[in-house]
Amino acid sequence: MGGCCDKPRAGKIRRQMESLMVEFREQRKLLAKILQFDLNLGKNPELTIVMKLARENTNDLGDQLNVATAQMLILEFKKYLFLCALRLVYDKDKKFETIVNGRITYRAPFPAPPMIEKVWDLIILYSDSYVSLCNEIFNGFLDKPKFSSPEEEFDAYDYMYRLLNRKRRLLHPFWNFWPKYAKREYYHQEKALMGQERLVSQNQKREALTFVRNEVAVLLERGQLNDPKQIVAHSENIADKYYKTFLSL
Repeated sequence: MGGCCDKPRAGKIRRQMESLMVEFREQRKLLAKILQFDLNLGKNPELTIVMKLARENTNDLGDQLNVATAQMLILEFKKYLFLCALRLVYDKDKKFETIVNGRITYRAPFPAPPMIEKVWDLIILYSDSYVSLCNEIFNGFLDKPKFSSPEEEFDAYDYMYRLLNRKRRLLHPFWNFWPKYAKREYYHQEKALMGQERLVSQNQKREALTFVRNEVAVLLERGQLNDPKQIVAHSENIADKYYKTFLSL
């Protein structure tokens, strides 16, 4: 009797496993297509996208981003696009989709981590390369995300991080470029810091974040900050004040 009853259950488990394997193969195929995409479009420019990323990003010590790190960042940016594709293409979440001038346009479902957004800011300038990449992945254009509140933005980032963690065996992310934030305020403070024109060295970054968080903590204690939007705005202002005061930007 027991063996008879177990057959339907075993069949269900087998079908679920087969479905998961099909999904995994499809996602692996999509990832390979994204990672292999040539951002230089088969050309042989004097300055490749990787070289441009390295050249245009220096830290407060005057150190230029090295080419090896730039290559890693572009690789992680492509993994970010893969995560977007999972939400937009596989989940078919239509709330991010619009038609602009007859062309399908998507809003990214979550924000990119700060360093990866630096890559996005550069690549989107090279329209032919970026449009070709978007068409290859989404069959449409991927625009930067927009959020109605700081809470919504942080929740979207947290969702992305959990999705990345679920796909870690497929993606093998370089975790240093995918920071996890214990608090919403920490996310917005680091974003404000990374939004400056110049990158910062790790020591300077730690000092700057400590400065920003201490300043915000004082204002919170005085009851001068209550709304999350106020906290974000003040974090940005304090980060800018830090740079102008201590780094003479």
